[in-house]
Amino acid sequence: MAIIDAPVIAGTNNKQVFHLWGVTPEKTEQLFNKHVKIIATSKEERKAVTAFESSISVPNPEVIKPPYDYSMSHGYLVLPSKGIWKLDAYIEDDFFGSIIVNVQDK
Repeated sequence: MAIIDAPVIAGTNNKQVFHLWGVTPEKTEQLFNKHVKIIATSKEERKAVTAFESSISVPNPEVIKPPYDYSMSHGYLVLPSKGIWKLDAYIEDDFFGSIIVNVQDK
């Protein structure tokens, strides 16, 4: 799992694209059209919030040809305060993976 390289600002709607990979193109394609939820936990405050929810889309076949090596989920990542946050991704309520982001002040 990865996100685009852009600042994440506390307390705002951060437009974000989550890139999600399966271990094979077939596993990646099994992610298409499923629900993804990101639960974020603050290192400093030790509190968890639902920071992102969306569905996983099929890459544009005019740009990326099958077999698909990755999938994408578009939406807004919202984190209430600055600091280090762990983002845990769940697809259809099953844990998928984690990344760490540094959230900046407005």
